[in-house]
Amino acid sequence: MGNCPHRKAAALLTNAEDDGQLAVQLITLGSGIAVEVSLPNTATVKAIKESAKAELGIPAENQQLVFGTRVLHRDSCTLSELGLQPGTKVEITVVRRLQQQVCCNGPDNSLLLWDLESRAFLRRLDNHHRQGNSDQTETMQCLAVDWISMRAISGVGSSLSLWDLNKCIILDQLLELDGSAKCVAVNWCSGQAMSGSGKGSLYKHSLNDVALVESRQSGEAPVVCLEVDWQSNKAITGGGDCIIRLWDMICLEQVRQFSGHLGPVLGLSVHWASTNCITGAGDGTLRLWQLQNGQSELFHPKGHRGPVTCIDVDWVFGRMVSGGFDGTLRLWRIDTRDVVFVLHGHTTKIMSVSLDWSTGRLLSGAEGSSKPSTLKLWTSLDLEDPKDVTVVDLKMVGEQAMDTCRLLAVNWILRDRS
Repeated sequence: MGNCPHRKAAALLTNAEDDGQLAVQLITLGSGIAVEVSLPNTATVKAIKESAKAELGIPAENQQLVFGTRVLHRDSCTLSELGLQPGTKVEITVVRRLQQQVCCNGPDNSLLLWDLESRAFLRRLDNHHRQGNSDQTETMQCLAVDWISMRAISGVGSSLSLWDLNKCIILDQLLELDGSAKCVAVNWCSGQAMSGSGKGSLYKHSLNDVALVESRQSGEAPVVCLEVDWQSNKAITGGGDCIIRLWDMICLEQVRQFSGHLGPVLGLSVHWASTNCITGAGDGTLRLWQLQNGQSELFHPKGHRGPVTCIDVDWVFGRMVSGGFDGTLRLWRIDTRDVVFVLHGHTTKIMSVSLDWSTGRLLSGAEGSSKPSTLKLWTSLDLEDPKDVTVVDLKMVGEQAMDTCRLLAVNWILRDRS
């Protein structure tokens, strides 16, 4: 979000007359439509939303306001609290809020949907086994969701399925892969996808033609995790052979590889602008890599007791969460590579995490147990005091068991993952 010109902050001092008012420019995300209103510096976020409703026609309850890189959550917050004085011209971005939803894998390779704000279970999509997936012993290993079009791609066994989440149907199945589908990344706008298999192959797909474009062998070990920068046509993969690989997607050739972990690389996150990458591995360590020179630094050694199974990074705010076999969640500062605090609540191995530091929220999924829910929502993390953190379970209707929650997709709306 820091690269968006409408969010670049913003208090642009002008020669406007100091009449006790501020010139507030309201800009809509995407279309860039802007209007200017005059408000006192005592005006609240609620008052700004009412102005946006009158000028832009967006209902106040559907608005999210952003000032610079700061999300304005509190309706009672005033312009003066933001450090703005009369005679100041300020840009505020008005984001039309979508319904915040969570999608994860469910029993029998189904997909489950929740409303994030009400925490209400919405629906279960049961379609994989109805589409001729022959091997029902396989479990879902990868998931990607487009919240605008409400489409998803999931991988079970050697096939990738394209879902319509509104109609609860599978639209198409991509060509069979060599080995099980372990990870997938999608450019929904261009209709491109990239996936990695359990037999070490890397694939490029066309969603528009439902076709396999190209494949390449990356080694004998599984391609466990994957991130793609579609603009620069680069990709990063982590594998069961403990190696991180940088790829040129145009020719699907390996550019370089990075070694340092002593266990399989199970999770990664890339900040392409700074060419930094963080990885978590089966050796219980986390590493920060500089992709330009291949150097890496270990995070604090007092980390997880056992393999690090998943990570998620909010690069804008410099925070990361990791989950492990030890059943704990650890919140980290990227700049110091130290643990901020540890969260306890799961009783089994943590398999998936999704972090939004701007709202202080975290979702975590764990290995199945006898308890009815393995999916938890944590709030107030941004206060950085574990005593202030609250946690609730997201449950299915009728207390039905969820099994292992290994995959999570969340529309945090304002979260920038670049």
